[in-house]
Amino acid sequence: MAGEMQMLVFGARFQTSKDPRAALTAEGVTDCKGVDMNYFSISQSDLERFESKFVRVSESQCWPWTGRLDNGYGRFWLNNRTALAHRIAYLIVNGTIPKSLHLDHLCRNRACVNPKHLEPVDIKTNVLRGFGLSAENARKTHCKNGHPLNEDNLYKMSRKTRVCRICQNNRLKKWRGINAD
Repeated sequence: MAGEMQMLVFGARFQTSKDPRAALTAEGVTDCKGVDMNYFSISQSDLERFESKFVRVSESQCWPWTGRLDNGYGRFWLNNRTALAHRIAYLIVNGTIPKSLHLDHLCRNRACVNPKHLEPVDIKTNVLRGFGLSAENARKTHCKNGHPLNEDNLYKMSRKTRVCRICQNNRLKKWRGINAD
């Protein structure tokens, strides 16, 4: 077709066009803010601008985003709004991100836009692989007093929290002893 040409981006070939609306599409995709990306497009000039904002060291190393960062994640102005740079990189190479999945940085570097370091996973897997409080607590095998957190010694409370049964019983015995009057 007139006006179309093949480009090599991130080692993958895809069709691009002078018409930015016809360049690249992704079905059923939303970004982390819930913005619908059912029609994702990137022009050649946007693609060149995108590639100028990260450092490609090697195929196996992180490609740090040098543009704007928001909470550690790269942001890129595209189609009259900002989008997450790692999601754009993944879409360019892979075409789609399944609607119910999030992109997990396997390298744990939020500023990395190397598509080989990104894996679509459900939100639970993404959170548990991280370093947040819920992930740290899920990895615990013993309570702060050294008791094992196994099925025989677990008391599951509301909001899916786990409590050591031995420690909980000790707290109740102490409370009942104080309030026995």
